[in-house]
Amino acid sequence: MACLLRARLIFQTMALINLALLLLIQGLADGYFILPQTIANYLAINKFNKIESNHEKVQQALNAAKVRIEQLMNAPEAETLP
Repeated sequence: MACLLRARLIFQTMALINLALLLLIQGLADGYFILPQTIANYLAINKFNKIESNHEKVQQALNAAKVRIEQLMNAPEAETLP
């Protein structure tokens, strides 16, 4: 009897683990396939205020991007091994 109870407990535990994994995979798939469409709909429906290109935050972001691009473009060459 104890052996049967233990086997049933193990089986139920495995079923719960499988269910949890399926839910995790479903959540990841929803995030991968549904979230981009949700964001696109949000951006398409809502009206946003125009941001001037001379705004301080815009200039900071542009300068940070330019600095990062310069760092990447001037990175030392990678050494290859034979």
